[in-house]
Amino acid sequence: CGKPGGLVRRRGTAPRGLTEAEVLRQFEVLERLTLPSLRDQDDPSFRLILLTSARMPQAGKDHLMWLLNHYLPGRSHVEYARPMIPGRVFRRYMQGIGHGEAPVVQTQVLEGDAFGRRFVQKLREHAIESWAATPESGGTFMSFKRGLNLRLERRKPVGLEVITAPVTPFGLSLVARPSGRYNPALIN
Repeated sequence: CGKPGGLVRRRGTAPRGLTEAEVLRQFEVLERLTLPSLRDQDDPSFRLILLTSARMPQAGKDHLMWLLNHYLPGRSHVEYARPMIPGRVFRRYMQGIGHGEAPVVQTQVLEGDAFGRRFVQKLREHAIESWAATPESGGTFMSFKRGLNLRLERRKPVGLEVITAPVTPFGLSLVARPSGRYNPALIN
């Protein structure tokens, strides 16, 4: 499937709108970095919930669906939402899926994120330990202190660099019941 044309609507100027080149760059990073890293996980038992604008033109929606069906067939879902706080959209989604009181792991995947092959497996191991230690807490946030940073020059990807930063939340995740109030995108 080729890159979609007409991704940005030309009606007026949106205050925080993206240019077509920026949208295409986001699709390229998603296709070349994020989705392959998720596809190649040693532990494939996860589901990607992707939040994007309901205003995305149909060509973009079609291309996004093609990418997800190509890289994560049967393991992804797109939430098209009006502009609002992302955490509220995800909370509404999680509360609606009905996993009962069993805890789930929610991880915030930001633009340009990619994950090592054992990320889901390690995250699951830490989540099980964390929930077993404090099930009454309502939830536990976790992150990793080491990750890779996408290096950009003139807004184009040129490489990856290893970053170790104890205060940077690489793979920010929450172990909690789906009915809970919080998620990685809505902490307050």
